[in-house]
Amino acid sequence: ADGEGAGGCVRACAVVSMQFALHYMFETEARARRFLSLVSSHLKPGGAFIATTVDARVVVELLASRAS
Repeated sequence: ADGEGAGGCVRACAVVSMQFALHYMFETEARARRFLSLVSSHLKPGGAFIATTVDARVVVELLASRAS
């Protein structure tokens, strides 16, 4: 439908969720600003943005420990 976003949300979602892809949105400042603007434009007032990402330090430490 016109104006319908991902998951069928029509500009008034109580929750927007992104799992393990957040880092892709921060390749440049412009991209990050655009992403956050889109998230906020699709949330109801008082809505929540929930994101999960990895801790790069932990990943590097895990890979280093497996290499030794």
